[in-house]
Amino acid sequence: MMYLEKPPKLIETRMFSSMPPEFRRPGVSSEWADANRGDIQ
Repeated sequence: MMYLEKPPKLIETRMFSSMPPEFRRPGVSSEWADANRGDIQ
C-alpha cells in the first residue's frame, strides 16, 4: 500500500459498550441474525 504522507497513526481500542447478559439468547438464531452474520455460513 502506498501513502502519500505519513502512515496512519495506530490507536489503542477499548470496549465502549456491550449487550447486557440478560438480553443475550445463546444458541437461539433468527433469519435476521443469519443474514447479517458477516461470515460465510
